[in-house]
Amino acid sequence: MNKNKWLVPVLCIGIVLCMAVTIWALFFRDGGKPISPDYPPQGTEANQKPLEGDESEKMESPQGGGSINVTYNVNATVDLSEGTVSLLYANPQASNQDVAILIMIDDLVVAKSDLISPGNGVDTLTLDEYAKDKLSVGGYDAELVIRAYDPVSGEKAMVDTKGQLSLTVVE
Repeated sequence: MNKNKWLVPVLCIGIVLCMAVTIWALFFRDGGKPISPDYPPQGTEANQKPLEGDESEKMESPQGGGSINVTYNVNATVDLSEGTVSLLYANPQASNQDVAILIMIDDLVVAKSDLISPGNGVDTLTLDEYAKDKLSVGGYDAELVIRAYDPVSGEKAMVDTKGQLSLTVVE
């Protein structure tokens, strides 16, 4: 009988603790940094520049499809003091899709662009503030993620194109 007297208060305390944790998890816990959206960026990339001497013909693609010509340098440099990423990415005139690029190390987005139109390229992107705090001087194996978008409807292609980058971080 003595053992049963303590059972009810212990269960009540347990229930109150469970409710407190639930309320904290729903209302007070920091959700962390949001992930990158799959929907198209809202604007065109401010740093894009026309490609000199690019007179390539548009590639053929089936109705409702698209094609991109991927041209990039496998080496990129992050300058922590300037907050920039130097790279070479071109979306030649042969492409019939707008593209947006992301530079990633595992799940960390280092930099991302807005839409790059066919016939244009970028050589500088802004370093993501969150990544600036996480990166140290040295070399990293990174990934270039290329997302294609229909230039008329803005619809994102079902498949992303990926390539490997050697990313050097300097102070």
